[in-house]
Amino acid sequence: MGGRRASAVVRAAACSAAGIALFLISTSHAVAASSAEPVTVTISGRANQFFFVRDDTDDPRAPVENTNATGMFNYSRLTIDGRIPLGDDLTVRGSARFIANSRQPDNTDEVYIELFGSFGRLQFGDRRAANAGMIESVAPQAFLHMDDEIISSAVRPRTEVQMRDGLTFKRFTRNAAGVVYQSPRWNTLDFAVGYYPNGDTPISTAQRIRTRNGSESTIRSVGALGNGVRYRVLAGYHQAEATQFPEKISAWNALADFFIGPFEISGTYMNVAPIFGLRERNWAGGMMYVTGPWMFSGDFRQAVRKREVDGATFDKVERLTFQTSYKLAPGINLGGGLFQSFQRDPARLVWRSRGAILGITVGF
Repeated sequence: MGGRRASAVVRAAACSAAGIALFLISTSHAVAASSAEPVTVTISGRANQFFFVRDDTDDPRAPVENTNATGMFNYSRLTIDGRIPLGDDLTVRGSARFIANSRQPDNTDEVYIELFGSFGRLQFGDRRAANAGMIESVAPQAFLHMDDEIISSAVRPRTEVQMRDGLTFKRFTRNAAGVVYQSPRWNTLDFAVGYYPNGDTPISTAQRIRTRNGSESTIRSVGALGNGVRYRVLAGYHQAEATQFPEKISAWNALADFFIGPFEISGTYMNVAPIFGLRERNWAGGMMYVTGPWMFSGDFRQAVRKREVDGATFDKVERLTFQTSYKLAPGINLGGGLFQSFQRDPARLVWRSRGAILGITVGF
């Protein structure tokens, strides 16, 4: 069933991609007729295949469940990008990204138009939060990517805590059209601001609410601390109004990332104040080592949801991951990892899972 749906998604993405490509090509001919500037249309993508095996220890007080301890996931992306120089250091870019993923109901991931030049970048449309793009990865990972969240799919969620997109503002702006401006870099600093008139925000793994007047702002510094030490530090803030409730959703996050020779050490923290008097604290940290075609990493992540009035803990999730990957050829990586997961729900029931993931990614 998942394979048939993924195939249908691929066909839909391919048809949409062909339509957009034809539109971009026809538009490029029209622009080229009145301009000598070159027009560029590119198609890129990434195909992932993952296999997992898992062993669970369920709380003895919970009902007995027969879940599949093995499985396979496919996760593929296709991006069409068209760029037309307009002169005077100004370029217009249109981009559409599609996803073939049996675990995700939406085919279209991003569709937006961007103007960029020496003034920075101005984007209009459905685009992931600038905060997520500036963070890049919440913790070093040798094989899996934060956008994939394969482990959250391999291990059944037992709590209401958001692990997917839990550390960036992407969780608030996914599938929300808006306008985003990102500045050029001055010395070591750059910043981004965004406005989203309407949104569909998940406040838990099972509940979403409509929002309005969402905004984000992020400032980042990228530089060096002497020979062989590079860094990235970042801080961001997001807020939005709920359309059916008087409360506001607010969040802030911070990242610190250091590169010392072949090592990368980084961590991300995010504090969220959703509605209904709850507060979430989510953080991740890890280290990666790179040598030739090999990459090795280890990371730990914790997410806790509390009641703001008395501090009582509702949900808690912890996850430890070790990963490795080997670069077979440009764009082709073979890798895998070991993971251990701890979950505790509001009823104080505890689930523990441990397992392994093996996969291959092909980029073009």
